[in-house]
Amino acid sequence: MKYLLSTLILGFLMSITLAESGKITCANVRCAGRCIDEPTGPRCVPVDCSVLSCAPGYSCKNGRCQKSPVTCATANCPNDCIDEPSGPRCVPKNPCATIDCLPGWRCDNSIGKCVKVTPLTCANANCPGNCIDEPLGPRCVPKNPCATIDCLPGWRCDNSIGKCVKVTN
Repeated sequence: MKYLLSTLILGFLMSITLAESGKITCANVRCAGRCIDEPTGPRCVPVDCSVLSCAPGYSCKNGRCQKSPVTCATANCPNDCIDEPSGPRCVPKNPCATIDCLPGWRCDNSIGKCVKVTPLTCANANCPGNCIDEPLGPRCVPKNPCATIDCLPGWRCDNSIGKCVKVTN
């Protein structure tokens, strides 16, 4: 016949299963912490993280082994890593992250080196219409088909078709 006794001793829960022999040892005591067999009987002691070893992937918190959250420190990303609320995110290494280029040069991520910047002007802007060179760079403007068309009096140039149309009142 077995009996189950539970009691709170010095703030620690101890469950004891008594076998028919009636002998109480750590083998039949379940402690909230660790159990130590002593001549006077088993003693439950609290577990703190200084004496507890946890399996890989687990860490000690409040005397218990808990699954450790994965962070960039433990993620083993081959390049760079960003810690996000959902966990670490491995990202490609940015070769230009630590490179400062001189004025007129920029770092090209594909080669990780500084390359000379070609100033953007109307000559290399590829505007679909007309282009105006301005101090901050070229400005593309729609092509005006009426710019070179002179209409007779009573007529006006219609930009949508690029032809003179009679003015109606």
